Amino acid sequence: MFKNYKNVVAKNYDLILENFFYFILFIVPLLTIINDKQTVIRILSLQIFFITMLLFKKGFIKSIIQSIHNNKVTATILTLFIISITISFILSPAKVEHWGYRFVRHRYLELIVYFFFFISVYHYFKNTNLNFKKYINTIIYSSLFMVSIIYTQGLFKNNTEVYNLLSLYSEIRGPGLILTSFISCFLGFLTLKNENKINYENILILSFLLSLVYFFGGRGNLLSIIIICLISLMYKKILNENTKILIQYMLISLIVAYLFLQLILFVYSIVLDSPPEAYKILRFGGSGRIDVWLAAIDQFKNNIFFGQGPNIFYILQANNMLRIEGFGNETIIVHPHNFILQFLVEWGICGTLLILFLMSKNILIGSLNLLKKQNKYLLIPVFNILGLTAHGITDSTYIHPVTVTYLLISNAMIAANVKYK
Repeated sequence: MFKNYKNVVAKNYDLILENFFYFILFIVPLLTIINDKQTVIRILSLQIFFITMLLFKKGFIKSIIQSIHNNKVTATILTLFIISITISFILSPAKVEHWGYRFVRHRYLELIVYFFFFISVYHYFKNTNLNFKKYINTIIYSSLFMVSIIYTQGLFKNNTEVYNLLSLYSEIRGPGLILTSFISCFLGFLTLKNENKINYENILILSFLLSLVYFFGGRGNLLSIIIICLISLMYKKILNENTKILIQYMLISLIVAYLFLQLILFVYSIVLDSPPEAYKILRFGGSGRIDVWLAAIDQFKNNIFFGQGPNIFYILQANNMLRIEGFGNETIIVHPHNFILQFLVEWGICGTLLILFLMSKNILIGSLNLLKKQNKYLLIPVFNILGLTAHGITDSTYIHPVTVTYLLISNAMIAANVKYK
């Protein structure tokens, strides 16, 4: 009887863990607020809580030890990476007396939490079969809720109290980065379905998300979406699957998204005296990114092997130790707008090569599993990583806490070859 009771408790605890994972997927994109520090604290608190819950799962510690024994090379590289970024932190030119030094320390601790979160969710996926319907619905509902909040906020531009209540985002960049993750995941979902006819519900969902890309004028979004669409079509061609329905989804959604945005703008024009306007998505100019990249390369040269530590690009500018050509003295560029340059500036060649090796190995394993038809459900995490990586060439998808959380989860899914029920 006691044994049966223990089995019931274990089963219920597994159910709680699974539902809490879906809760993280849903709520993380909605935790972003104007105060970026509070955003990070909220998301890291969720990650730490999930890690703590997993530690109480029977056999979890034993599973980690066994995994280290079975994957000695990967475990060694991960350990070397942590050692490398710790050296970068210790050798950082940022000192306690500098303004904002706490952000250097916070960023380092943030990376440590990310490391343990990845290890934890990897082992969780290794020993758990997720409910695919709940998984994809969670992502869809979160994305629709985010876009709805942003459009609804615009309707209350003249009502300060309601407008501030709905102000989850300080600027368009944050939700723009998250949007790439949502659309990449949904395109992965459409690709693996391999339908014979169009599902208009899917068109409405994709169109709703794409309309926000038009509204933001998200060139990074557009680049990543184009790349994911091309990869999805190539994938289907390689597997000799029909691409007709997928192409129709893409083309129809692009048109419907534009029409939907015009409807939103028309409603704004009726309700508001000075309605917001959509950014032009086909605009030219790099917003000074070339100058930022050149400044990042110069900073990388100061410590090629271990970099200058976390958040250093921001700290140097805040303390008048770095000025970027083309930007005024009052303008601070928080990051280099390129994830590889960001890695090189902060971690140097050592940390960058270690993490890029692990990332490349993981995405290669996921891609081979897909091509061998061993686990088609890996399309969603693979597409998510590829989409955010493409966007990260010109922006901060590898820094923003929401997209980093989604990247960690996606990489853990691939590494664990996650299974669904």
